[in-house]
Amino acid sequence: MPQDRRCDSPGGHRAADGVGGQIVGDPSPWGVTGRVLIVMGAVSLVIGLVLVGLGRIGMLGRLPGDLTIRGRNWSLWIPLASCLLLSVILTLLLNLLHRR
Repeated sequence: MPQDRRCDSPGGHRAADGVGGQIVGDPSPWGVTGRVLIVMGAVSLVIGLVLVGLGRIGMLGRLPGDLTIRGRNWSLWIPLASCLLLSVILTLLLNLLHRR
């Protein structure tokens, strides 16, 4: 009977090739981290493009529920309605993506 060979990693994965104790095709941690960073960058790019597009339309930040308080030398802008709208849109989008 052939013996189970284990690799030296803490997880103790079985060796697929039987030589050197490493799994063939096992992604390194740096490869996984790189992929995660690429996906996060792509998501950030899409969100940025959407926000720039909405800013050009003039809808975001000027909804009826957005508060603007102005003093003599200062102003305070609180985008309540815009934040609620973005929250609802992102919640619906992420729920649709999660169900697949």
